[in-house]
Amino acid sequence: MRIRGWAIAIVAALWALGGAPARAQNAANGEILYRAYCEACHGVVPANGPDRAANDPARIRAAASGGVPEMRIVNFLSDNQLRDIAAWVAQVLGIGPPQPQANYTALWWNPQESGWGVNFNHQGAILFGTLFTYDAAGAPLWLVMPAGNLQSGTTFSGDLYRTTGPPFNANPFTPIGAGNLTVVGTMTVTFSASGTAALAYTFNGVAVSKTIQRQVFGSRAASCSTIAGDRATATNYQDLWWNAAESGWGLNVTHQDDTLFATLFTYDATGRDLWLVMAAGTRQADGSYLGDLYRTTGPAFNANPFTPLGPGNLAVVGTMRLRFANGSAGTLAYTVNGVSVTKAITRQVFASPVPICQ
Repeated sequence: MRIRGWAIAIVAALWALGGAPARAQNAANGEILYRAYCEACHGVVPANGPDRAANDPARIRAAASGGVPEMRIVNFLSDNQLRDIAAWVAQVLGIGPPQPQANYTALWWNPQESGWGVNFNHQGAILFGTLFTYDAAGAPLWLVMPAGNLQSGTTFSGDLYRTTGPPFNANPFTPIGAGNLTVVGTMTVTFSASGTAALAYTFNGVAVSKTIQRQVFGSRAASCSTIAGDRATATNYQDLWWNAAESGWGLNVTHQDDTLFATLFTYDATGRDLWLVMAAGTRQADGSYLGDLYRTTGPAFNANPFTPLGPGNLAVVGTMRLRFANGSAGTLAYTVNGVSVTKAITRQVFASPVPICQ
């Protein structure tokens, strides 16, 4: 399992910037690291401290960053290396890798604050989050957590990025690189058994905390489970979609009954982040889904209270049509202020197992 999704450019750029993206835990490498840096103090069989770090790299980091002064000498190890050590400790103790008990792929919101939301795409033990909200001037703002790693239980956490890129109608659309990425904070989300979640993030030093739940606009929210195989026969299209040759933009689709709610994450003519929404793409006689495309304005991301949007915040800028050849591939066609764009899209896969919804 490895992250290779929206965007491969984000992954490559993270390496270029010196920060390795999250990947699957490698217990074999963890053993090598443990024997090189930990065994002299802790012994061959993890005990007297390391046993509590099984599948918990955050505990190791906390100790190495000052919690245990003697461990400061290993604070240079990367997050991936600590994950490997934690995986090996768990393996020695006979503890399996952490696995979430549910799949959280969906559109989430706070019903008292309609106008912003967050799409989560959940694959394996990684959560990909795209937050759509507004800046201090009320303009659309989107931020992305491409690698929210499972920490423990049902908590995921990762760096939060703001990106720039080619205009939405650029042809060709040049994949984004290291110069397009800025780490602006972190995001953490903890899901509860009641169906709600606690979302906390920072954006340029400003902290925001929200209680969120799945958004329901049909008879019910889609129920998502996982599958390791192909989804070509799937008839529910809820997922994160992209064009693999144009990493840097994407489309989140939420599917309930015969209606699609789609949020498009792209860039305006200046290269600034821009998001657009098709709130009600209804199934047509030919099997496609068609609806109006909106650009919205709203209160700043940290407004408290966040005033729900009204008619004055909505502007129809065009239409969007989604046509699926099968459960894994389709065509996106939309217009923005008279400019037409057509893209081939596929489901983004960055880990395993992947979600399948119904």
